[in-house]
Amino acid sequence: MDRKAAFNALKKQILLPFDQPAAGRMAFAVDRLDQALGGGLAKGRAHLVTGSLLDGAVAGFLLAVLGRLLAGASPQAPVVCCGSPRGLAGQLYGPGLAQLGFDPARLVLVCESHPLRGMAAAEEALACPGVGAVIADYGMLASRPDMWQKAARRLQLAAEQGGTTAFVTAVSAPAAGFETGWQLAAARLDGSGWQPGWSVALQHSRGGRPWSGLLSWQPHSHRFTDIKQASPHPLAKPGRKARADRQAA
Repeated sequence: MDRKAAFNALKKQILLPFDQPAAGRMAFAVDRLDQALGGGLAKGRAHLVTGSLLDGAVAGFLLAVLGRLLAGASPQAPVVCCGSPRGLAGQLYGPGLAQLGFDPARLVLVCESHPLRGMAAAEEALACPGVGAVIADYGMLASRPDMWQKAARRLQLAAEQGGTTAFVTAVSAPAAGFETGWQLAAARLDGSGWQPGWSVALQHSRGGRPWSGLLSWQPHSHRFTDIKQASPHPLAKPGRKARADRQAA
C-alpha cells in the first residue's frame, strides 16, 4: 500500500465513528424543529448549547430536554454534570428542578476547576453503563481552538461508543465537531402564566439544517410547544430582526 492510500485508509478509520447514523432520536414533537434535525435530537452524540448563564435559559432548556430524553429510561439512570464551582451562575434548587419535571435525585455533580480534567471526567462518565446523560460546562476551552476541537471530537466519540447523550454548555463557542449547536435566550410568553419559554436558534445540525423559533415547555406532560408570538426576556440580547422591527416602528 502506497503512502497516499495508507493516509486515506487512516483518515477513513478516524472519521468513521462520526459518519455513522445516530442510534436513535428524541423527537421534540415540534414538526419544524424535528424536520430541521432530521427526525429529532440524535441520541448517543455530543451537542453544544450556548447562551447567557445568568438568566437560566441554558439550564432550563437542558432540564426540559432531559425530562423528555429520559422519560422512558430507568428512574435510577443518573445525569452526570461536570463543571467548575467557580463557573456556576447560581446553585441548583431541588424543588425548582422538580417543578420543571426533573427528579433532583438523578443529578450527580462532579466539581473540577481544571477544564481538561473536567472534560476527562465527562468522557469517563459517558463510558459508564447506566448513565442517562452527561453535561459538561467547560466552554472556557473555546478560547483555545486546538483544545476545543480536540475536546469536541473526543466527547463525540465517547458518546457514540457509550451510547449516552452528552451536552456541552458555553456562553459562546464554535459548534464544529458537535452533532448540533444551539443558541438559547429566555423568552416571556404572553398570557401563559408560569410556563418556561425560550428563544431557540438551532445554528448547526449535522445532516440537517438551521432553525429558529420560540418554544414553551409543559413539565407535567414533557411536551414542547412551538409559540408563534412571544416577547423577549429583558436579559436576552435582541437579534437583528428584532432591532430592525423596533427601528421601523
